[in-house]
Amino acid sequence: MDNNTKVSTPTANNDTSTNQHQSVADYMPDLLQRILSGARPPAISTGFPQLDSALGGGLYPGLYTIGAISSLGKTTLMCQIADQIAVGGRDVLIFSLEMGEDEIIAKSISRLSAVYKNLEGKNPGNVNVPRTVTVRELLNNPGIKGEKALLDHLFGAYRRAGNHIYIYEGKGDISVKDVYNIVEEHIQRMNRNPVVVIDYIQILAPYDAKFSTDKQHIDKTILELKRLSRDFDLAVIGISSLNRMSYNDKVSMSAYKESGAIEYSSDVLIGLQLLGVGEPGFDVEQAKQQDPRKIELVVLKNRNGPIGPMSPMYFYPRWNYFTEIPVENMNLSTLTSTPLCTLFLNNQLQLTIQNWQEQ
Repeated sequence: MDNNTKVSTPTANNDTSTNQHQSVADYMPDLLQRILSGARPPAISTGFPQLDSALGGGLYPGLYTIGAISSLGKTTLMCQIADQIAVGGRDVLIFSLEMGEDEIIAKSISRLSAVYKNLEGKNPGNVNVPRTVTVRELLNNPGIKGEKALLDHLFGAYRRAGNHIYIYEGKGDISVKDVYNIVEEHIQRMNRNPVVVIDYIQILAPYDAKFSTDKQHIDKTILELKRLSRDFDLAVIGISSLNRMSYNDKVSMSAYKESGAIEYSSDVLIGLQLLGVGEPGFDVEQAKQQDPRKIELVVLKNRNGPIGPMSPMYFYPRWNYFTEIPVENMNLSTLTSTPLCTLFLNNQLQLTIQNWQEQ
């Protein structure tokens, strides 16, 4: 979506008091005018070309739900996508209901150190990063303060993305009502529509005390997140947990626990799974111990696009970093010990650096 696109408002597009007696024929000229004027936003790139292709071009206005079992890096992936969107100048609002702001920023700094270091001086400007840093080092190692030059460089490099990322921490007290109000205030203040990330759906505070069961709470939350995306014509990405029965199986729509609304109201439903899960003899625990872990994103539902495409990725948990595996290299036998910066990874890292440094 172009940052200069006219900001949508609930009143402009959803005033049922003025159009509830309007026929479709009477409404069509307004829609046609918006199409011809370019008011409908184009896709927003996730920063992952193969994932964009699987989604039919990238992120469009609507509700995206992404689910996975534990330890597959769903929060890390969404933080990386948020960074890659923000580098392009688009605001991203992250509602983090489990992880603190310090940890989210530290993940991004750690990832950036790996991107620079693994280019080994080949990045534009020959920027030299002597070593990578981990989240634990950044937050819990007193000795890191002796490497001020390294930290100054990494924090400075992250500012371009950081200028467009807004993190709202929750401690069980943020509801979907609060999310709606914060998004509306942001649009009014900044005059541009953000991408919204919810981490994660199941621990948003209940919409109303009358919704006493988990299913009622999640159903209402999903419906309100869908309304948020529709009212403001923006992409909302909700992270979801999966039921335990999905631990050893390929991800499917039935894995989204507590609510049928996730399946029915999400415009796009994406599952993360270990590459090869569900195959005879596959060991989930062994696969989760690998570094990098081999993950694939499966498009389970896409209301206005293709379903079934898979975007395979390497996940480097030490550096909180995902990179795509070229589809032509999807032979499992070739992926058992592939290190960083082989296959086409060097080219992808070069592209990442260029995106961060271009003004």
